[in-house]
Amino acid sequence: MAYHNYLGKKGEQQAVNYLTANGYRILERNIRIYGVEVDIIATDEKNLIFVEVKTRTNNLVPFDKLLSKAQRQRLVKAADFYVRSKQLDLDVRFDFIFVSHKNHKFVIEHYPDAFHPTW
Repeated sequence: MAYHNYLGKKGEQQAVNYLTANGYRILERNIRIYGVEVDIIATDEKNLIFVEVKTRTNNLVPFDKLLSKAQRQRLVKAADFYVRSKQLDLDVRFDFIFVSHKNHKFVIEHYPDAFHPTW
């Protein structure tokens, strides 16, 4: 496995650990919906939360470069499809978790409600 793939998987696991430690319940991981891979789907009992995780060895990349407008649009379509297919009645939220890996340590930055869908 290439190092960047390994680092990405480790970062996603760190994000899952962070979310569960903070009271979130993980419903799905790395699921393909409507042709889009969703990293994490979680709930905090009030919201259905679609979480995009990015892991980097530096944090010099601007947020909008980490999650492009096209990626956000695809994630919104996947969320809509998921909610309709599961017939869920929860508010939907889109979170972003940035995991930086420096000096053999992971640092989590959680951005709840990172963006709003534009219909």
